[in-house]
Amino acid sequence: MNVVFLDIDGVINTYIWDYNERGELKCSVNRSTSGTVNNFQAICWLNELYRLYDFSIVITGTWKNEVSSVEKLQKILEDSGMRPIPVIGVTKTEYDEEKKKLFPRGREIKNYLKEHPEITSFVILDDNSDMEELTSYLVLCNTYVGYGIQEWKQTCELFTLQGVKERNVTLPYIKKKEMIR
Repeated sequence: MNVVFLDIDGVINTYIWDYNERGELKCSVNRSTSGTVNNFQAICWLNELYRLYDFSIVITGTWKNEVSSVEKLQKILEDSGMRPIPVIGVTKTEYDEEKKKLFPRGREIKNYLKEHPEITSFVILDDNSDMEELTSYLVLCNTYVGYGIQEWKQTCELFTLQGVKERNVTLPYIKKKEMIR
C-alpha cells in the first residue's frame, strides 16, 4: 500500500494575504471549522499525483486533533476539490511529559508505520522538518506557498525511487467546475 502522510496547514491550507473592509492588509488562514482548505493549486497538484499513482492519505498535522473523525477529514478535503482519495487514518499525537512538548512528527509517523506493516511505500508532505530518520521521505513545503509543482515532482521521484509504478490506466483529468461543489 502506498501512503501520503499529509500535514494540512502549510501544505494544502496556506496563508492568504488580502485587504479587509477597512483597506488594511491582513493575513488569514482557514481553520478546521471552516469545512475547507484554501490552497486550490495545492489540491490540484494532489489530484494530479493521484491521477498518476494509487495511494491513500494519513493525516499528520493539527487538524487530526481538531476534526472529530477520518470521515469528516475526508469530506473537508473533497469539499475543497480533492478527488475521493481515501483518508485511512491519522497519526497519534505524542507528548514528551519530561520536556513538556510534542515529540517530533517523524516519531508519530514511524509509530504509525510500525502499526501498519501493509504500508510498503510512503512520502511525507509537511512544512515542518522534524522527521528524524524519515527525513529522506519528506517533501518539505514552504509554509506560505504550500504544495506546488516542485513538490509534486519531488513526490513523484520519491515514489519512483521506492518502486511505485504509475497506474496502468491513468484517471481522467478533472475539470475545474467538477472540483468546485
